[in-house]
Amino acid sequence: GNRCVPLARRGPERATLASSGDFGQTSGRYALLMKGAPAVEGRYFTVWRKDTSGRWRIVSNAYLANPPAAPVTPARPAARRR
Repeated sequence: GNRCVPLARRGPERATLASSGDFGQTSGRYALLMKGAPAVEGRYFTVWRKDTSGRWRIVSNAYLANPPAAPVTPARPAARRR
């Protein structure tokens, strides 16, 4: 089957630029949506470099998924005293 894998970035939450003006970084949140599987959410970090024509190019991307949520365990009723 065809597994569609759209990556939804939620926009950079932070962006910084080197004082040289030719390197920068952006970071924020993402969601990875796969058909028939739970969404994976996490944070991303991208490093950018300005090329000789002045266009920004991605040098590196890193994605860090959030840890899975802990399963919810129902509380046990308190023991009754007799």
